[in-house]
Amino acid sequence: MYQMIINKINSEKHDIGLNKKQTTKLYSIELDQYDWKLLESLEYVLKPVVEATQLISGSQYPTIGISYFVIVQIRDFIEDSTDADINDWKILCDLKTMLLKQVQKYFIQKDEQWELMKNYSYFDPVGYGYLTRRERRAIEQYINELHEQYDIEETIDQQEVNQIPFKMNMKEKSKQSKSSSMAKFLNSIAEEMAAYRSLAQREYNSIIADEKDPDVMQFWQLHRIELNYLYKYASYHLVSPATSVASESAFSTASYLLRKQRSRLTPENLSYSMFLKDKLSDEFSI
Repeated sequence: MYQMIINKINSEKHDIGLNKKQTTKLYSIELDQYDWKLLESLEYVLKPVVEATQLISGSQYPTIGISYFVIVQIRDFIEDSTDADINDWKILCDLKTMLLKQVQKYFIQKDEQWELMKNYSYFDPVGYGYLTRRERRAIEQYINELHEQYDIEETIDQQEVNQIPFKMNMKEKSKQSKSSSMAKFLNSIAEEMAAYRSLAQREYNSIIADEKDPDVMQFWQLHRIELNYLYKYASYHLVSPATSVASESAFSTASYLLRKQRSRLTPENLSYSMFLKDKLSDEFSI
């Protein structure tokens, strides 16, 4: 629609009462066919980015799983070269190449950050659905290591509380207890992970099919009993949101209200207030 309006203005510039300077200016900014093709390609390439920004920048706190899903979706889109016509292939390819470099620079090439996002995404069905099998296995190993570290810390605390008279016996008992609890945990967590794979994949499929909205908190509340061990680690990981937009918005609003309040105390407003107070006090004094 905009193209039709702008082209009509350019084609009829001599018939709409413009002076020579205005006509020359219009000539200098007139768009040719290549310019329109470039703008169309740019809109096509950036449309998923706009939609992704709207998805993760709302008033709610988006999860890291949703953020990971969005980034991978954008990466897959810009790596796909089958969506371009032969006429505009080079333009699209150049635009996608430039965008891909930025995605890789700020997300994927930051190894520690990217691996952390995968670990946190595992506990969100939306993020889980976009992890590969190899990535899921690596994260499940990470969960086992987390529990092992947690178990060691618990053992150390127990040794500090139960003081030294039976120190050697306590160490031996704690080792046996640790070994026993680890074996029980590995059996339990293996069963929970198997159940979670099925539940998370089913939840992901329902969300992608638009049968339900993503709600990771509701998902874990619903399955917290059957996923008892995983629920503890999910609570730890899901507490971190993908962005701080909502918090920044709240602080911005608070700052704006504070500035508005302070603006009332300008010297001029203050002098007017004091003047009126003085006159009103004299008028109503008894």
